[in-house]
Amino acid sequence: MPAETRKLLKLWSDARSRGEECALATVVRVAGSSYRKPGARMLLTRGDQRAGTVSGGCLEGEVTRKIWWLTEHGHAVRDYSTSYDDDSTQSYGLGCDGVVTLLLERASGANEVFESLRNAVERRIASAMVTVVGANDATILGKRTALAEEPPSPYSNGHLDDLDHLLLRIARETLCARETRTISAQFRGSNIELFAEYIVPPPALFVFGAGDDAQPVIHLAHAMGWEITVADGRSNLATHARFPLAHRVAVLSANDDLQDLAIRSGDSAVVLTHSYIQDLSILRALLPMRLGYLGVLGPRRRTERIIDEVAPSFGVDPAIALESLRSPVGLDLGTGSPDVIALSIVAEIQAALTRRSAAPLNLSSSLAPAIHG
Repeated sequence: MPAETRKLLKLWSDARSRGEECALATVVRVAGSSYRKPGARMLLTRGDQRAGTVSGGCLEGEVTRKIWWLTEHGHAVRDYSTSYDDDSTQSYGLGCDGVVTLLLERASGANEVFESLRNAVERRIASAMVTVVGANDATILGKRTALAEEPPSPYSNGHLDDLDHLLLRIARETLCARETRTISAQFRGSNIELFAEYIVPPPALFVFGAGDDAQPVIHLAHAMGWEITVADGRSNLATHARFPLAHRVAVLSANDDLQDLAIRSGDSAVVLTHSYIQDLSILRALLPMRLGYLGVLGPRRRTERIIDEVAPSFGVDPAIALESLRSPVGLDLGTGSPDVIALSIVAEIQAALTRRSAAPLNLSSSLAPAIHG
């Protein structure tokens, strides 16, 4: 959802700058099959602008029509059934066979949401946000606490009541677990339902090599909403004019240790320099890092030669070092143009980051519900 989050934040910022009211819908629970998962959001303005989705087109029209009056007196939680044979008034008969629960609210009361999203996108700081989405006491519906990973302090006015302490404890647990879930808890003798969301920064992709074949990779990564850095030792190629969609373009020095790039554990890197000497230097720096993905363009035999040279320098068996990277880079989509190669690379990175097999969904019935809706 990184690209969608960027669009949502831009619409929110633009609307706020002109004083236009917004409303926010968030998926907080899914039962059965659904196109979107908990944490998906849709922002609406009074002028009928929209960013984000909460379904595959099933619910957006209904939410757009009713969100303003449903939130007139505060937060609202609604279940929407998309089962074909459901006769309830909340059914849309679209055959998706699921129930989607939405939290509906005015954006003016959701500052913690936008601050958490902006922290993730602009400062690359993860956070946890816990919201009351079910309670007998309507006055606490929509109450929330957000806790940033860096620094570990909640967005609050300094006064914490009993509910704040409960939400803060769940937020700390969510930061440790690094997962989004809906849970039940006891508060003053009653059961309440909480949406505990782990908000992560967009994936960061470091593209080493500023040749023409890197440009379609950058275009696709930008469409995904990723944080993009392009780096190359050739200053005539590594320019913002050639890569206007990249967030950062860097010129590497000889034997650069890449420390100035501030690569983090879990980030992705793809090496496309077409230069044996550059690849040697870059992989010497990258291999010791705990990357979420590392891919190297070129024949496997060429990469093996490089690894044989660099792995001993940090005490790792070359065979083990080879297991930590993808070479040749990309999925097997058939030979083709740089655009096809770029698609195969970005698809492989996405599969690696989400720990998916990249196998066709029709080969596994257990995966099929993921694209319904």
